Amino acid sequence: MVIITRGIDLSLGSTLALAGMVTTKVMIVYPGLPIPLAFLMGIGIGTLCGFIVGAMVSWGSVPPIIASMGMMNAYRGITFLVSDGQWVSAHQMTNPFKAIATGRFLGINNLVLIAVLIFIAAYVFLQHTNPGRRVYAVGSNPEAADVSGIPVKKILCMVYMIMGALSGLCGILWVSKYASAQGNTAAGYEMSVIAACVLGGDHINGDYPECID
Repeated sequence: MVIITRGIDLSLGSTLALAGMVTTKVMIVYPGLPIPLAFLMGIGIGTLCGFIVGAMVSWGSVPPIIASMGMMNAYRGITFLVSDGQWVSAHQMTNPFKAIATGRFLGINNLVLIAVLIFIAAYVFLQHTNPGRRVYAVGSNPEAADVSGIPVKKILCMVYMIMGALSGLCGILWVSKYASAQGNTAAGYEMSVIAACVLGGDHINGDYPECID
């Protein structure tokens, strides 16, 4: 969604690491914390990180690559501060937390199920909701979208918040899958994600005339 709006988010790897590290640290201190709360914590941290970048881009008029690159380093630094430069290993984590990634529902691995549900939700949001269609409008022609009454700044902030929320969710799943939380988790994954989006059909220049006719 960020790329659809002609933006870019280089902070997602650092957001993932920060959400995963903070949630894991909290789970160590409070091992009885319900798993749903752990999910909410990770998603909440990611949403906050996305909001900061989105606010800088939309209301601060900071170029997306500058805003996200700056916060990428800031979030990575906070992750190392939270962890005190130490790794969190498998034996420090609770079994229910590690079982998030290995568990199954109706015979389907939780990671696969979550990915499918997110894909469906994203498709419905972009193709069949008013805010979703506005994302395409902002990416195709932000000036025209603004003149037509679309709250461009709010849409921009929203997509970065969604990006952050998904990164926070991925942080929980990542730590659970690998049973390890590190300060350099997902370092360099920004380029892989951007490449995957472009190969999947995203237009870097935001040209989607067929989607807003």
